[in-house]
Amino acid sequence: MDADKNVFIYINCNENQINIGVEGIGFPIDYFQYPTCFENLKKEKGRGIFFIRQTADEVKYSERGKKKYDKILFIQMSVQYFNEDIPLPKLKKRRTSDWIKEVIISEGKTIGNISFIFCSDIYLLEVNRKYLNHDYFTDIITFDAVEGGIMNGDIFISIERVNENAAEFRTTFENELHRIVVHGVLHLLGYKDKNKKDKKLMTEKEDFYLKVLKDSEL
Repeated sequence: MDADKNVFIYINCNENQINIGVEGIGFPIDYFQYPTCFENLKKEKGRGIFFIRQTADEVKYSERGKKKYDKILFIQMSVQYFNEDIPLPKLKKRRTSDWIKEVIISEGKTIGNISFIFCSDIYLLEVNRKYLNHDYFTDIITFDAVEGGIMNGDIFISIERVNENAAEFRTTFENELHRIVVHGVLHLLGYKDKNKKDKKLMTEKEDFYLKVLKDSEL
């Protein structure tokens, strides 16, 4: 969203949180963080269109014509997909993004900006060497930029490695890609995989959220 640009928003209320949608992107306004803003928005629920104006890191809101302002923290929420030296894999972006948001919300966190960068084995090897000083191939590298409970980060995925994993574990490319995607998201959420106990929990979480995705398609 451009700075100092008025855009229309919608609001959905429950007892302790209001979800505001801005150009298709939702973010929560929590009562305990912003009580004044929460109460004002809740009072105005269903009473026409609101607009917001982004100024630096803040948003001012008002009901059209009433000019009632309050300041709230603006959290830009997005999941984006990029490719480097290979074609972008076939991925149902909207469904995948909705699923990723569901995973993060289920873990009690807030989604910020997450970028997935799909690349080749060689490209990811160079990233591994340059930024982590590791000289070996891998299927995924997650760069954590988490701030508080807001999940931000860049997740690099080798599509060649996804194909190899799918063949090795006798699963589909799509299923393995989703597993690697949620693996990266779980890293942002704080899950590790350095020892047997952590790996077991990571795999259990992957399996659980893959089932959530599958059930959503029924």
